[in-house]
Amino acid sequence: MENQLIVSIAASFIALCALGTTIWQGMQNRKHNKLSVKPILNFDIKFTDGNFSLTLKNNGYGPAIISEYKVIFNDESIGKNADEIAIKLYEELEILEYNKKMYFPGKYQAMAPGETYIILEIENIAKDPEEKRRMEKEILWLNIMIKYKSIYEEFFTLSGPECV
Repeated sequence: MENQLIVSIAASFIALCALGTTIWQGMQNRKHNKLSVKPILNFDIKFTDGNFSLTLKNNGYGPAIISEYKVIFNDESIGKNADEIAIKLYEELEILEYNKKMYFPGKYQAMAPGETYIILEIENIAKDPEEKRRMEKEILWLNIMIKYKSIYEEFFTLSGPECV
């Protein structure tokens, strides 16, 4: 009888260890799955040959579903859509005479992995070196806040661009 008790306890212990290992593996697998589809959005700013560009890129492995964006310039929220934001931003930066492009993704728009959006592009902005320095300084007042989520409903916020 004593041997049967020992065998029963050992079998129960082994079964509990197997259950614990299975639960742990399931948790690790879910964590891996979430990471394998995590979106990672980044801003990129470039001043080259008199042109300025601000791009948004998804460097992650999964789609980023945009839920909200807000553009702040000089500590003031500007506009509710891309057209309003463009008009206000161009006025603030005094660039109305330049060739410019602006785009903001729509609400609940999915941004695929590797996809890049040109948020703001201004060509021939700085024929004059002094004008270029002014723009480089004033663009530091620009802050864009984008809220997005993964397909696992994990929420993220990107704020920037960080200009150096």
